[in-house]
Amino acid sequence: MEAKPHSPYRVFLAYLLLTFYCFGAGMMNEFVEYLSYADLGRSIPPADFARWHKATSQYVLPFLVLPILLGNIALIALFFNRPASIPKWTLWVALACAITAWVSTILFQVPIETQFDQGYFSPALMERLWQTDWIRKGAFFVEIGVVIYMTVCFFGSATLRLTTLEATRLTSAL
Repeated sequence: MEAKPHSPYRVFLAYLLLTFYCFGAGMMNEFVEYLSYADLGRSIPPADFARWHKATSQYVLPFLVLPILLGNIALIALFFNRPASIPKWTLWVALACAITAWVSTILFQVPIETQFDQGYFSPALMERLWQTDWIRKGAFFVEIGVVIYMTVCFFGSATLRLTTLEATRLTSAL
């Protein structure tokens, strides 16, 4: 299993690592940060909340959005260069999840977060953010399930290849 610079194995492993990182970071963002929005938004004046939100939100781009984008690029690259052990249908499901998450982000989360930046915090707006975010969370949960399945296929096939290679070597040595 010799890997070349842009082998499907390396592309898959990059996608795998980015997806698991983004899943963890996304869940942290959506469960921990959003809950802190709700608590803090009720406790301080809207202008202070807006300043706090802008200050903390600046880290979402480099630590979450950029890795998600890189993972999406790796996913698209897998359509052109995937390991044979990864079923093509799993790529389509993962792509549908990625598209769903981006559409939800653009249509719901970004406009609400922009209102927060402008000092328009309200419990109703926070509730709308929380409710609409379940679209994105659902997509992330489905995608991570599919990625786990891909991983089982990938490493199961690699284990089988190694076992077969060892059996061939033993037979040749006899």
